[in-house]
Amino acid sequence: MSVSGNFNRRSSRRTSGRNGVSGPERSLGAMSKNVKELTELLSSVTTFGYRTAAGIGGLATFAYLRLINFFPSGMTPGEVLFFLFIAFAFAITYLLVIGYGAFSTLWLVKACTSFRNVVSFDDAALVSRLFSDQGAPETWRSVFRDRWHGVRIRATRARIDNLYAVPVSAQGWFLGLCSLFVFVYFVLSVIEFDSVPFTQLMFAMTFAGFVALFFASVRPESGSRASHRARFIGLALAPIIVLLFYAGPRPLLNMVFGGLGIYVPNVSLELPASELDVIERISEHIDRPLVDCHRPSPAMILVHGADILWTGVGDQTVIRFSAIDTTKRTIFSSAPELRQVQLKFDTKSLRIIKTAPRIDPCFNLSSDPLFKNSDAVLTAEGIRRLRSLVDTVKKFGKPVKIAVRAHSDARSEIAASSKAPISDQMLSQQRALAVAKSLGSLLNDKAVDIVSEGVGSREMRNKCEPDAKLSPYELNVCNKANRRVEVNVEYRK
Repeated sequence: MSVSGNFNRRSSRRTSGRNGVSGPERSLGAMSKNVKELTELLSSVTTFGYRTAAGIGGLATFAYLRLINFFPSGMTPGEVLFFLFIAFAFAITYLLVIGYGAFSTLWLVKACTSFRNVVSFDDAALVSRLFSDQGAPETWRSVFRDRWHGVRIRATRARIDNLYAVPVSAQGWFLGLCSLFVFVYFVLSVIEFDSVPFTQLMFAMTFAGFVALFFASVRPESGSRASHRARFIGLALAPIIVLLFYAGPRPLLNMVFGGLGIYVPNVSLELPASELDVIERISEHIDRPLVDCHRPSPAMILVHGADILWTGVGDQTVIRFSAIDTTKRTIFSSAPELRQVQLKFDTKSLRIIKTAPRIDPCFNLSSDPLFKNSDAVLTAEGIRRLRSLVDTVKKFGKPVKIAVRAHSDARSEIAASSKAPISDQMLSQQRALAVAKSLGSLLNDKAVDIVSEGVGSREMRNKCEPDAKLSPYELNVCNKANRRVEVNVEYRK
């Protein structure tokens, strides 16, 4: 019996070696299969993510170019590669935005899941409800009760099917508490910044994150590949629709292009002096000062408050000047129609100046709209222009000192009150004082130190000789640049 038993065991081991696999070999084979399946899954997800990123980046880039009505030209091969890299920049930004938004609403999804579990029936109550008598007379109380019970039955079915459950990796009270902290931080940031575009972006970010988390939490009843594919596409596309179409393209597009250095808002520029007339006409059109009093060189002018819409890719730079928006908006109000001017320059002909802290501007105002001839009393148009100047000053920062310097030409003036000649020095002093007093009342901030100085004709910009062969009109145009008021603003550093 012993020999037979040993023989049977040896035969069994030989049969197992020929026809089957041992325990360790079976485990190794299962592990290899799992690794292969995981590799294939990661490969498919990477391919889908690459294509999705390229699609998102391409659509977003062309949407931005369509928004500014410009398409770059004269790109080098390196700039073409950088142009394609923008797609991946949008993909990374999209994932970060959706990730933060989803995490900030995790506590809400947990609360919804807890509410579902609370209102759902237990086993005995569910059986009693399903087989209870429905023959009672219908009243408003019974209708309400029936609808409430219907909600509870749907919640019970969702709990049994494990629908709308928080993913296993996101469960636990600690993550829910951290999620609530991030959500509160978003709300406090919105209150602190008090910016409608920022509020719209934060709202769309949290809502899109909630939608993404909702799709990730759904457990489809069918395990087919089509249902999983539909769930994944919905998870990827629903927040994109929310971000691009609810919040508007500008907040997200400007954020990405700003990070790449293509979009640069509210900066100073050095432009050729030949563009001075065009910039002054734009300043009149949008009703805000743009040209600085000081010139970097005789051939260049300094311009403030420019929004660079496109630069660094191609041979052209797109610049936009806009009027100051002083209207108080809410998150649901539409953006006001502001006067805007868009220009294209050769990238090599200009310089973009970005400093920290910002350059203290010196705004240049023509005296002709501010005062009547030989008068130091501000006109109604002059007060309106100073109000526009104050709005521009407030946009740049918190001013601490303002120095007003009034200039005049070299011609003799006749005082409007006494009909007697008045020196250009005296007239410039009176005009500087009038502008300083008006700025003080418009700013209404006693912490701002405002001083005035009359320069007279000591610092003329143009030399206009009366005995030259100039007509009265040409002489007046020549002296117009000399009759000016300079407002130097120093900001808190």
